[in-house]
Amino acid sequence: MHKRCGIEQSRSATRLALAIAAGALCLGSVVSADLQLDESSAAIDSNENWKNGWGVPDGFSLAIDTQGYQYPTAIAFVPDPGDGPKDPLYFVTELRGTIKVITNDRTVKTFASGFLQTEFDKEFPHGESEFGMAGLCLAPKRGYVFVTFTYQDDKNVLRNNVMRFQSTPGVFSLKPESRMAFTDTFARDESGPSHQIGPCQVHDDMLYVSVGDGFVSPLNSQNIDSLLGKIIRMELDGTPAPDNPFYEDDDTTKARNYVWAYGMRNPFSLAIVDGHVVVTENGLERDRFLEVRQGQNYLWNGSDESIATNAAYVFLDSMGPVQMDYSATASFFPDEYAGQFFVASSSNSSVVRMGYNVEDGMLVRMPELFVAAKDGERTDPVLGLAFGPDGLYFSPMLPVKDNQGVVLKVQYDPERAHSVTLAELADPVALAEDGKDLMRQNGCFGCHRVTGEFELGGTNGPVLNRGSGPMFDRIDARINSPDYLQSLRALNARDEEPFNRYKDARAALMRAQGRERISIWLKYHILEPRFDKPYSTMPNMGLNEVEAEAIARYLLGEDEGDGIKAKIKNLTPEPSYQNTVYAFGAGVVIGLPVWLILILIGRLWSRRRQP
Repeated sequence: MHKRCGIEQSRSATRLALAIAAGALCLGSVVSADLQLDESSAAIDSNENWKNGWGVPDGFSLAIDTQGYQYPTAIAFVPDPGDGPKDPLYFVTELRGTIKVITNDRTVKTFASGFLQTEFDKEFPHGESEFGMAGLCLAPKRGYVFVTFTYQDDKNVLRNNVMRFQSTPGVFSLKPESRMAFTDTFARDESGPSHQIGPCQVHDDMLYVSVGDGFVSPLNSQNIDSLLGKIIRMELDGTPAPDNPFYEDDDTTKARNYVWAYGMRNPFSLAIVDGHVVVTENGLERDRFLEVRQGQNYLWNGSDESIATNAAYVFLDSMGPVQMDYSATASFFPDEYAGQFFVASSSNSSVVRMGYNVEDGMLVRMPELFVAAKDGERTDPVLGLAFGPDGLYFSPMLPVKDNQGVVLKVQYDPERAHSVTLAELADPVALAEDGKDLMRQNGCFGCHRVTGEFELGGTNGPVLNRGSGPMFDRIDARINSPDYLQSLRALNARDEEPFNRYKDARAALMRAQGRERISIWLKYHILEPRFDKPYSTMPNMGLNEVEAEAIARYLLGEDEGDGIKAKIKNLTPEPSYQNTVYAFGAGVVIGLPVWLILILIGRLWSRRRQP
């Protein structure tokens, strides 16, 4: 199993769904290069069923900003666009070699095309069809539009490349004035249909580009005379930067002149924040989030163990990270969303947010879903992602509406909130299966151990059970005691956080009975340990309700296997000595006549066969 172009090539059902969608795209009508998308044209097709396949946090809206794309791969916004309705607002690249420019009035125009002269033998989602346009970034002061791509040379060998388009400085333009390719720089290395060149970023008049290992030997990643498996850095004219760590001369064909960091597999997310270069990289079965430093080797050697090297965070379940952006202030979002990285996931059809403090070099918030596709509704890689002036924009790769690719926009707008929240997309069985991983990721087993599964866990906290056992006996005794119920009433009178936030939870707890009461208590104890106990020693782990419920289900034994066992157990009476005696007696009464009949038949048959 591997990821190509950041896309997890896994289950055949996923590939089939992608093939059906891609086929529909190829059979669909051709979209005009100048597609106007205002409110009137957007109302042409009133079918909004596509919305049911996506979930966002409560209070956020989700809408199509523009449509009319084929396999969109990257998005880049003009920082200070002009005021006119036809001034460029953002750019979008398409896999097969077209760059679209979107104006303030949401007209979609073709900025450039025809420069990617490549024969595509197979169409997406076939694994050998994923090369083409990959990254997109802007240099506003110069008016440069940079794109990264993979193409076939005159010998049909795959090569990486970067092309620079000249546009109007500051506000850009609808057509380029000129273009220049950096072909010689990349001509030495053969690329592959996957793990090719990735995103780019401009910082301090320098162009940073991530390059995958070409899906060949990991030795290329360790070799500084190859551009494969590297973060490279160059001047905006394509020449090597003299202060690069391995720079020797101004030779544009010498790889070491460009290498800024090395030892990577497929660094397909790249963002630069206050001079700090942050990458999210595709591994085999694991992915890593890391800050990349000049001259460092990140030790990719072909194993998932090496993917963990120097990582700020390791995704234990691969998400296929692709384009990434950073919310410095996110004035259009609530404060809790500021200062975080948002990463598009090609494997999970989602957007993940996570907090990383670039000044301290440490993770400050665990990864959390921000946008998710409903399981079974979409198997669509999310590739493009960028913050615009009023929200977060992202682009699924396959058609979403009217047989066209789209750019979707997420805004915080409680009055027009999206009808499907992340919590409503949750699959209880899948969440129960994830509960153990959530506990591991949040360090729960540093304090607790689970009997039968994690006997070597920590001892600072009580021993945990699954389904039944002493833990549940303790919980049951406590939450059903008169003193406890009286303490809940007292907490309801406290008008301070976090107690007043959980009045409804405590009320639901008091109304519930039996196992349901334990389930409610577990969920809210995990979510906020002080919801019913002001001086709880258990810390608040910063989990959301979906995650807390997942862990509660795991401890309750309500995953798929245990759920079946529980149903069988409910249908079967508990064994006892008395039941055993009755069962034995019933067996004798019923079985004795049967045995006598069989013996009689046997004897008659035996006599018949005698001579």
